[in-house]
Amino acid sequence: MNPSLIIFTLYLFLAIYCAGSMTVLQLQHFALYPFVGKAIFKEYIKANNKAAILPAILPAILLLLTTIILLFFRPSFMSLLEVIISLFMNLVNIIATAIWQGRIHAQLEEIGYDESLINKLITTNWIRTSALLVQSLTAIYSIFSTLH
Repeated sequence: MNPSLIIFTLYLFLAIYCAGSMTVLQLQHFALYPFVGKAIFKEYIKANNKAAILPAILPAILLLLTTIILLFFRPSFMSLLEVIISLFMNLVNIIATAIWQGRIHAQLEEIGYDESLINKLITTNWIRTSALLVQSLTAIYSIFSTLH
């Protein structure tokens, strides 16, 4: 198999996986924070942050790396513009994580339940969710554009 197809296949999987994972976080997981209980919220967030490494953080890093690799080894059916859009959406995700989500989760771990921080987390996380959804749709478009 062509190396660029292997890279694209990994990219496609990660783009869809990360978009789905982030959508579940956005619509389900964060919405349940008020039901955790204020007495144990700090411990919950600490465990949550630690548990996020394998299912959320690692795939996001791998998605960024595969997108960068696609700049140099992209399949013929994927345009450079599609790679650039994907890379831009990846950077939006990482910047939003650094500016808001990472910091807010660290604050929640330190101070415990704070409704205003949770609301800010949910509101600003739409940036990441949207960026990853756009990236997954770009990946899917790359495939469907070849089928016409």
